[in-house]
Amino acid sequence: MLENVHDPERLSIIDSSQPCRWAHGTVEYKFQWSDGDWHLDLALDPEDRYLMRGGIPLIPVYLIPLQGLLVATTAGFGITYLLATILDPKKTLLGRVIKRLS
Repeated sequence: MLENVHDPERLSIIDSSQPCRWAHGTVEYKFQWSDGDWHLDLALDPEDRYLMRGGIPLIPVYLIPLQGLLVATTAGFGITYLLATILDPKKTLLGRVIKRLS
């Protein structure tokens, strides 16, 4: 059952009298890491919710906004740097390199 599971020692069987159970629900969010592993955030049906531990769903709450923040920050710094290069090329490394090559 735990074949290909990363670090299976961290998992524990809560009810040894009935260790395997079916649960039904909907995949809310999925993504694949660069190593090929798929990660899923499941919304269990109400009758199966007792099988999961509480807590907030971490992936949709944090990953997507953080990715957007990273892209916006990188784009903001990049655009600012390019504007500084265009307005005063001698004050940026890129501007000095362009002047030297031209």
